[in-house]
Amino acid sequence: MSAIPVCFARLKAFEAGPALCLALLFGLSLSACDRSDEQQRAQRTEAVLSSAPGAPGAVAEGFDRLAEVTLTTDLSHLETSDVRVLRYLIHAVEPMDSVFWQQSWGDRAALFERQDCADRTLRRYLEVNYGPWDRWADGEAFVTAVGARPAGARFYAFDVGDAHFREAAADPVFLSPYTMIVRAQDGALRARPAHEHFAREHEASAALLHGTALMTGEPAFARYLELRAQALLTDSYATSNQAWAQLEDNLIDVVIGPGPTHEDRRYGLKAAHEGLVLVRDLEWMRRIDLLERRWQDAGRAMPELAASATQLPHR
Repeated sequence: MSAIPVCFARLKAFEAGPALCLALLFGLSLSACDRSDEQQRAQRTEAVLSSAPGAPGAVAEGFDRLAEVTLTTDLSHLETSDVRVLRYLIHAVEPMDSVFWQQSWGDRAALFERQDCADRTLRRYLEVNYGPWDRWADGEAFVTAVGARPAGARFYAFDVGDAHFREAAADPVFLSPYTMIVRAQDGALRARPAHEHFAREHEASAALLHGTALMTGEPAFARYLELRAQALLTDSYATSNQAWAQLEDNLIDVVIGPGPTHEDRRYGLKAAHEGLVLVRDLEWMRRIDLLERRWQDAGRAMPELAASATQLPHR
């Protein structure tokens, strides 16, 4: 439990802040690099099929931009029961990985069964990117015959045009971060709640959160876990978000469920699922508390400085 491998970090670096992650970082915010023209795009797509470990090609180039990092953290300050809570929480966030695959690409198993995805190195790059589009190369396809990445990923039915969506969006449920836009059997456009669309994954995570709440010795953290479990079954996250924001002394933390909307490049409406399990770094917590106290002291001594701090121009 002292060291758990995590996903690739960009530019061969990973900076750990006040908390150290103990689970796969699902739904990473990934910035893209620029690529030139269609000829280069075609060359990269062709090269990937002959890529092998260490050989030139799109996948080899992609891996050269990344480094696999093992995060470690000191668990000596945790009770045995806390370590058990960590194990349960790591299991609780695992279904979010499956949801993110479905939101980003669709059927993961079908993709890996393709003959042009049989290469082991290629499959690893598919896992890193959660699909066949290179997140560090402006979403270029590195598998043949998959086409360009849909701007709306899989949040929207592929045949829904902008005009049709705007018409449907007269119903606010279509604009909710917690719905998937699908075609019903009768052909009608429907905004399906995420807790229904991903019922199996949501129910599995909720059950594990509920079980973890029963074993933790921290009442406030237990309350948050119970509320988050309920939220996963209803798509009503406001109360659990408030409970999470009020946590102060918990050494273990978990972020689970719908999160950022940047995976939706079409309208920026739909929330991608994520799952993170965290152990707070006590030393960093002390440093932050000290910095906060000093800032408060400076504000009291120089109120005009504190008042103008939010008006400083951004770089």
